[in-house]
Amino acid sequence: GVEVQPKDHLVDIYSPDLYVTQSELIRAAAATPAGDRRLSDATLESARTRLRLLGVLPEQIAEIEKNRKVQT
Repeated sequence: GVEVQPKDHLVDIYSPDLYVTQSELIRAAAATPAGDRRLSDATLESARTRLRLLGVLPEQIAEIEKNRKVQT
């Protein structure tokens, strides 16, 4: 019985997988590899792929990498 308007915030969804994967992406993007650069690149690409599979848009992934903040 509650009236809503366009663009009203209706729900919050918490996904542990989404949160953890974003955190991994941020850590991988911030890492300066002292050892194997391929491992660092593989970790970064793996996190990007998992985020895409979770429905995160490429623009959102770029924003997470740029701001280094987990998005809600």
